[in-house]
Amino acid sequence: MSGPPPPPWDLSWGALELAITGLVLLFWFRSSRAARFRLFEEGWREAARRLGLNAVRHGHLLRAPDLLLAGALDGVDVRILCSLEGESDHPRERFRLAFRAEGLPPEIALGPETLATRLGKGVRGSDVRVGVPLVDQELLLEGPEALVVGLLDERTRGELAELVRRRGGRVAHGALFVEFSVTGFDADEFLGEVRRGAELAGRLSLARRSLPQRLQANAQGDTATAVRQRCLKLLLEDYPNAPETAAALLRAAHDPDPMLRLLAAERLGEEGWDVLRALAESGDVPIARPLAGLGRAAAQAPSERMVPRLVAALDSRHPAVRRLAITELGALRYEPIVARFRAWIATAEPDTVAALLGALARIEGAGAVPLLLEHLAAAGLEVRSAAVRALGEWGGYDAVARLLELDGRLHALLDAGLRRDIASAVKAIQARLGGANPGALSLAALPQDAGALSVAADVGALSPADGPAVPLSSPAAAVATARAAAGPDRPSPPALPEPS
Repeated sequence: MSGPPPPPWDLSWGALELAITGLVLLFWFRSSRAARFRLFEEGWREAARRLGLNAVRHGHLLRAPDLLLAGALDGVDVRILCSLEGESDHPRERFRLAFRAEGLPPEIALGPETLATRLGKGVRGSDVRVGVPLVDQELLLEGPEALVVGLLDERTRGELAELVRRRGGRVAHGALFVEFSVTGFDADEFLGEVRRGAELAGRLSLARRSLPQRLQANAQGDTATAVRQRCLKLLLEDYPNAPETAAALLRAAHDPDPMLRLLAAERLGEEGWDVLRALAESGDVPIARPLAGLGRAAAQAPSERMVPRLVAALDSRHPAVRRLAITELGALRYEPIVARFRAWIATAEPDTVAALLGALARIEGAGAVPLLLEHLAAAGLEVRSAAVRALGEWGGYDAVARLLELDGRLHALLDAGLRRDIASAVKAIQARLGGANPGALSLAALPQDAGALSVAADVGALSPADGPAVPLSSPAAAVATARAAAGPDRPSPPALPEPS
């Protein structure tokens, strides 16, 4: 048999006990948070007093109030939000400081590198590297490349990496966040963290220096070569006409790193001539790039300023630089150098002789033809090729006969490249002599095995492609016909020297 029902006052008493217990726990929790927060608030007020910042307190019902420090610190307007918060997976509450400085770009994200961020960067392809392995491995760097590389100068990236390791620091949404535990809080340490964080946020802002100025400073003063190279390249790509770029180029032309000197000298043009020549002669970089830069500078600079540099380069210890100077002086048609070039041919190596022949042909024009004909029988293949190409530009009927004779007599010794040069030279002469006076020559197509020459059927005209032509069966006949076509007042072509 069941007992009597419990009196109603028992249930009410249990509910009252539960309510009292909850109130006690809430009071203990609030008083515990208040006690823990009080020490932090004292440090906050002391930091505001020492740093000369305004202190603003925002209260909350169920959590500790937010404390705000605001004002100008080292010339930069800062706002530092100090809050006490906890996380479900972190049993100890932490202080969080959020530093907001005027000009701190919201586009960048800097923080600790984790497996998740590595995987995310692999998918998004948003990783930025400054060129320092330790920083690139430890820090997550996201945002416009010029912005990230420009803001992270040597001091800033070192302090940021230290802050990430020591305090879990990160930069996001235009603010610098720093966290540290409530346990063992020290007011002096807090003051130091506030000052360091505010200084770092100020250096990450663009309030005092523009981005081109930051890139210029890094390109000139960073100890990491990769950073200097990256900043100079970004200046050239994003700010090619800025005064900061021009100043950085002049400084980089004397940088200890040869590749950086090369990059600067290539862009400086005439002003980088001496640097390019020194790099070509040193062997510190592949010679093709400085030679190409020298050629561009010689082509773009005024001849009156470039001729002295080219004449001085004739005495370079590197043969490639000497050949480039010879070629460029020929392109400028600098006549005072002709005597030196002609005397130099007797002692120069084959590559230099070839360059000298080409330069003399450009300077003297038809006056260099006898010298070119003389070198058709030279021992060096590169010398013969240079003479053939120059004759194609300046030679006349006598050159055609000698070219055909060379093609016939040395058929077994010529390579395909030289034979193509001969064919091209003959065609060039044919095109140039198309408007000749009576007695002009008409050149038939040059076969692969033997050349042929025809005389126009009508005086003063070329024979058409399908018209009658008088082929010459041998090089000797070609010479004879050429002499006959020349007339009594035209000189006969010189005899061909025996090949070496």
